Amino acid sequence: MKGKYFLDTNILIYLYSTEEKKQKRVLELLQNEDEFVISTQVLSEFCNVLKKKFKFTTKQLNLLFQDFEKNFLIHPTDIEQIKTALTISDRYKYSFYDALVIAGAIHSGCTLLFSEDLQHGQTVLNKVKIINPFRV
Repeated sequence: MKGKYFLDTNILIYLYSTEEKKQKRVLELLQNEDEFVISTQVLSEFCNVLKKKFKFTTKQLNLLFQDFEKNFLIHPTDIEQIKTALTISDRYKYSFYDALVIAGAIHSGCTLLFSEDLQHGQTVLNKVKIINPFRV
C-alpha cells in the first residue's frame, strides 16, 4: 500500500549537496512506491538555497521544477494552511515557517513529514508524524 509523505526543504536540498551519505539516504527514500508531496513554500525555500548556496541558474532551477512536477505532488500554500500554521506555532513553539511546512503536510493529507530540522517522532495535531530519515 502506498503512503503519502511530505518532504521538507532540507530533504530536497540533500539531493544536490556534497553530503554523500545524506544524499544516498534521500535517494533511497524516494525510490519506493510512495507518493511524495512538496508545497509551494518548500519550492520557494529550495529555490532560494540553490541560487544562493549552490549558484544554480534560473534555467537550471526551471529544469529541476519540471522534474519535480513530474515526480512529486505539489501542494499550494493557502490561507487555511497559514491559519493552521499559526495554531501549530503557538501550540508547539515552532517558528512560523517551520509550522507552515507542518501545516502543508497536514493540509495535503500526508501521514508522515520527513525533515531533519523538526522534532523526530513528534505527532502534530494528531495528524502528521515527523520523521528524521537520517535517524531511522
